[in-house]
Amino acid sequence: MSDRQPILLLADPAVADRLSAAAPPGAVRAVADAFAALEALADGDHAAVVVAMPQWDLPRLLSAMRKTKPSARLYGLCTPAQEHQLLQSCPRAERLIDDYFIMPPTSAEWRRILGVSGVEAAELRPAVAEPALSAREIASLVEAAVSPEDLAQRVAELVGRACRTEVRWSTPDNPRPGIQQLVVMGEAPARKLFATAPLEVDAAREQWLSALRAILPDLFTVARRMELFRRLAITDDLTGAHNRRYFMHMAARLLEEARRRRVRSTLLLYDIDDFKRYNDGFGHAAGDEILRETAELMQQIVRKGDLVARVGGDEFAALFCEFGPVRQAGSQPIQTPYQLVDRFRKAVNSHEFKSLGPSARGTLTISGGLACFPWDGATVEQLLAAADKAMLAAKASGKNNIYLVGGEEH
Repeated sequence: MSDRQPILLLADPAVADRLSAAAPPGAVRAVADAFAALEALADGDHAAVVVAMPQWDLPRLLSAMRKTKPSARLYGLCTPAQEHQLLQSCPRAERLIDDYFIMPPTSAEWRRILGVSGVEAAELRPAVAEPALSAREIASLVEAAVSPEDLAQRVAELVGRACRTEVRWSTPDNPRPGIQQLVVMGEAPARKLFATAPLEVDAAREQWLSALRAILPDLFTVARRMELFRRLAITDDLTGAHNRRYFMHMAARLLEEARRRRVRSTLLLYDIDDFKRYNDGFGHAAGDEILRETAELMQQIVRKGDLVARVGGDEFAALFCEFGPVRQAGSQPIQTPYQLVDRFRKAVNSHEFKSLGPSARGTLTISGGLACFPWDGATVEQLLAAADKAMLAAKASGKNNIYLVGGEEH
């Protein structure tokens, strides 16, 4: 059509490809950058602009688009989880957008958008079908995409409810826990969701499963990315142990659990004796290696429920929880927290730190202090203060020692 004006679509390539597939050639001009969108709007003749969320400083971007092309209609495009953010940042009363649509838009909504530019309904391709997943289900999946495990659990819940059957994910130890494969999650090796009983998949149910399979790869990518961001936020980048902020937050929760169960927990605070001497004598790279290897040695003796963190330069803290699983299969319980910590102290003393050379083996030592909940403190801060005093007493005694609160060596 000679009077057709292409729709300007600001979206990432994956979204742009999905929407453009339903339009005739030339009906959609897609860009992935906000500045490119403003430039295209200024240079071209566009009847409408579709802005997919998220966008940085959305109100200012839409305001600039209004000024650049006052006659163009502006539409927002968002996921169910982003709807509140869109409405909050762009109230309709301010006329920043003419309307918005939930991703993916229905065929009727897409016809409405494209119709502004002169595209007739007969020209539309039947590629955009009505979504088989409800907005509530999509929002639930997006909410769970904070980690692959959370997403896998939510997918299993939704599939089990939709198919009215028990479902289970495959694992490396049990690669086929059911008899009928329903969904595949993109990992290496891929996890597969099975129905545990025979299931008759009718047309409606297959359409629902197909819609789920279509969006799961993107959701899984987001979940892995969110998990990585979370790991970076709580981890000390040098040693791989947790950082101080996470330790303070998580230790408070663990102490609350210990209080509820009426069991003890023990906090260890330790540092490397004369660490500055190693930094000065062998260089900072050797010092960094010492910190990494010391953290690894501690991780080898703790169990899953225990918490280890680097809380200062060469200072570490560990919270040993007495309500966790056994530390090793078949192992005998530790009679006192000191036995476990002294095992770590001896491991450090005998470890060969390669960055120090073979002649330095056995020369590196640690000193630490132990404080027990609830007797030596009711909060993380109180336990750290008590353990710090015990650690100072251990250093004053000649170093290479672990002291309990009160200055008594065990």
